[in-house]
Amino acid sequence: GKHWAEKIIRSLRKYNFQWGILTDGIYWRIYHTKEPTLYETYVEVNLETILSSQDYAAFQIFYFFFWPDNFAREENGECKFDIYKEESVKTTEYIEENLRAAIERTKVGGEGVLRTLCLGYLNTLNKNTYSEEERVRIYRGATLYLFRLLFLFYSTARGLLKRESTEVFKSIVQDSSRLHNEGGAQSNSYDLWFRLQDLFGEIDLTYDGGLFNPYESNLTQFIEETRITDPFLSEVVFGLAYYQKSKEIEYRDLSVRHLGSLYEGLLEHNLFIAEENKVIRKSGNKIRFIPASKAGKITRSDTILLKGKIYFSEDAKERKLTGSYYTPEDVVEYIVKNTVDALLVEKKKELISEIEPILNDLESAINESERRRLELFIDENILRFIEGKILSLSILDPTMGSGHFLVNATNHVANFIVEVLNEYPAYNSKIDSNPGLWRRRVVEDCIYGVDLNPLAVELAKLCLWITTAFKEKPLSFLNHHLKQGNALIGVRISDLEKYLRKTKSQYSLFMQSYLNFIKEAAKSYKEKLSKLTEAREDIEEKKEILAELDEELAPYKQLCNLFTHCLLGKTNESDLLLQVESWSESDKSQKVSASLNSKDFFHWDLEFPDLSYGDNQGFDVVIGNPPYVDVPLNNNYTPFIKDTRDGRNLYVYLAESTIKKLKSGGHFSFIVPIAAFCTDRMVTFQKFLRNNSTELSIAN
Repeated sequence: GKHWAEKIIRSLRKYNFQWGILTDGIYWRIYHTKEPTLYETYVEVNLETILSSQDYAAFQIFYFFFWPDNFAREENGECKFDIYKEESVKTTEYIEENLRAAIERTKVGGEGVLRTLCLGYLNTLNKNTYSEEERVRIYRGATLYLFRLLFLFYSTARGLLKRESTEVFKSIVQDSSRLHNEGGAQSNSYDLWFRLQDLFGEIDLTYDGGLFNPYESNLTQFIEETRITDPFLSEVVFGLAYYQKSKEIEYRDLSVRHLGSLYEGLLEHNLFIAEENKVIRKSGNKIRFIPASKAGKITRSDTILLKGKIYFSEDAKERKLTGSYYTPEDVVEYIVKNTVDALLVEKKKELISEIEPILNDLESAINESERRRLELFIDENILRFIEGKILSLSILDPTMGSGHFLVNATNHVANFIVEVLNEYPAYNSKIDSNPGLWRRRVVEDCIYGVDLNPLAVELAKLCLWITTAFKEKPLSFLNHHLKQGNALIGVRISDLEKYLRKTKSQYSLFMQSYLNFIKEAAKSYKEKLSKLTEAREDIEEKKEILAELDEELAPYKQLCNLFTHCLLGKTNESDLLLQVESWSESDKSQKVSASLNSKDFFHWDLEFPDLSYGDNQGFDVVIGNPPYVDVPLNNNYTPFIKDTRDGRNLYVYLAESTIKKLKSGGHFSFIVPIAAFCTDRMVTFQKFLRNNSTELSIAN
């Protein structure tokens, strides 16, 4: 369990310092206590190489960095490294702003890399008109393709790809730069596309996960089947590789947590093609797309979007000028610290109470043999604590977006495990305290997320994959815990059982079959899908298991869909009762009309059976930044909301729904508007919080 980076961080915290040096005389490292992956983030210098090569310039850099005065605090409490850090952050933010502009500029409705990629697809498809379904597929396919490229840039910068794959990708970037600067891209050439496809295939064989698998979804199949010519793809790669035309973007320096700031605003958009000339005008915090025939007098401040050109928007008429999608890092950290960290502190008290008597015995051990026996016993207790009490935790973001909260939660739990393993140094040093290893365990065992937007699910996966990626190790399996659906619209087994009892129908056969299978599914989730992903074969096995479970759950999901439609008034009670009363264990297939199915309904017991039955029911932590959307008094959500209907806002309904899914003693934290605590409409929400909290804290 010895991890020297953890030792220096622990010492710095003990003496209230933020910067410190760790060295063996050859390698010299500078660590900072405020980094998200603090044990793996450092500046390193190989002094032996510098001296043996007599590199005077490099030695000057070493001398400059490790000069004692850099660590001395000024009157304001800061040292020179704090200033260097601030300058570094500003530079990184500037690069991120340039990358954001490259991906999607607000001018002319969305120029930039994403627009170029969409144009590439349109050029290949070459149709006169496109249906809404086709436009959605093109936009989402282009966005997913960007996610693939982003993974390549990150993994190349961090040395995660095989050497051959790294060289191939670098050559693609170089050729894209040459074509951008010198021209010459052939309109009928697909050279870059084929080279990238070969690279995608190689990466899929190593990492899998689904991002590069051509058969993972309809979108990955679209990417596989729809080529893009060099004039478009070279501009896309160049736009992601460079800023200010020639400066290379250092993806190694870009935080994974900031991916959301780059991409999250794209998730709500769609692709539109101007059917006639349109005038683009700013109106408040929105951009309006007005048909030229209805725009009146055109002024110098107006921008003209010509017929046939594309633009991105929430709808065909207008889009938000600036998105409020991304949550600031300090706010995310505050919430994670006061929920996840607070829970971990509580859990640690349990560990201390268990091993404290053993530690006392260790101090009075009569010989080395007894001492080693006690040390081994301590190790076993600590490992059992981590496996049983920490990796069994469940942390949910019900509107996860880019997964920002989940990435931070993953880092906090993994860092805690490393701290615990190193706090009690004992005889058994074979316990690996590599934080990267434990992050992979945490993300597969503890992290749960839901989002209505399928692209948000893919973006959250991407962020968590980059956070937990290991060289030549498969990407973490996340399909069982990150899911698409409307977290507010769906039913639970207990809801259906109560409803059937009220109608006095003959439901016993159905309910018994239902409950038995859900319990088996919960067992499979825990025993088979919680296994650590070590090899590509593990991914394939988990996919097969999940597919089998989904197939078995499908008829139950169809009946839950029917019940949901019944609650929404879209079908009548007699249809539901007929389906239930005619239920047969031997014939469960195709019981519900396809028109009554919905991929957006989210039935929590069926989606997360491992937290619905057994000895670990409910979530330990629920965190997030829900949407603030007012809804009318009569809306689709009220059948599923009991206590806070008068609140008439999605954040209120999400709070009620997810708080009710917490374990006893669980932790909950949402970002909500101040109106939640100072308007008459929110009285029922305030009452709900008081009645369902043992401790309530409000921060402004």
